[in-house]
Amino acid sequence: MPAVFSSDSVLAVLEATRAGLGLAELPAYLAAPDVAAGRLREVLAGWLSVRRQVVAVYLPSRFLPARVRAFVDHLVGALRAPGRARR
Repeated sequence: MPAVFSSDSVLAVLEATRAGLGLAELPAYLAAPDVAAGRLREVLAGWLSVRRQVVAVYLPSRFLPARVRAFVDHLVGALRAPGRARR
């Protein structure tokens, strides 16, 4: 099926979906407010096309800056899939 709209920006895809252009695969954390407000509806619940990985790379240091540790901790919490076990 040919795409009606294509973009390398997830925010543009979100806006196109809000405008009614069709289905989109969006990150749960990004779509959740629209789903909760009834602007978007989840379809194919529980289906994942591929698993994606996010990697934080930083220099090893005995004195890791607090802002780096806070950012990595934020990523871990924000990007964890609902119901997924911690590693």
